[in-house]
Amino acid sequence: MQSGSPSGGSETVVLRPTSGIVLTVVTGVLAVLGLSSFVVRGDGLGVLRYGLLAVAVVYLAWLFFWYPRVTIDPSGVSVRNVLRTHHVTWPAITSIETQYALTIITAHDKVVAWSAPAPSRYAALNNTGTDVRGTYARENNRSVAVGDVPRSESGNAALHVRRAWAQLRDAGHLDSGAIEGPEIRRRWNTIVIALSATLVAVGFALTVLV
Repeated sequence: MQSGSPSGGSETVVLRPTSGIVLTVVTGVLAVLGLSSFVVRGDGLGVLRYGLLAVAVVYLAWLFFWYPRVTIDPSGVSVRNVLRTHHVTWPAITSIETQYALTIITAHDKVVAWSAPAPSRYAALNNTGTDVRGTYARENNRSVAVGDVPRSESGNAALHVRRAWAQLRDAGHLDSGAIEGPEIRRRWNTIVIALSATLVAVGFALTVLV
């Protein structure tokens, strides 16, 4: 997962899974190779028929694997999933879990990060003492969950969020417990949803009509 150093609440850190970026790039390369085969054969009709559909496939790969992210900044934690973006302010956070994915818990709700899934049980068997030594849980004498291992997507994201939250708490910035507005602000990712629906619909239509 791409990231900066663990945030202290005074900087902005953006976290994306490296595997998602790789998958998107690989999908793009395969799409280009596929369309290039039509060009080599001089099949312009094939490019017209399948070109937009190939673009739609690459766009969907980007939407599912590259677009989701976790952003940590002085105002709180933003979790951008495929369909919706959620913003949780620091005072609203009560705990951070990693059982299935990075999960930000508030008093009445929770947000699950699509971009930070927990590793499988099989992957956890390969963890060593070195893998868990730098975890927030180990630093605070707690048991280390499978999803807390820093080299996992969920563990890396949780490490950043927990350290930033703890530093703000220890500095006294969360003492009032005051929360302005709702615990979690949510909005639909309208533009990317509309564009994906349009590309897929028009792409399929061209394969039928051309």
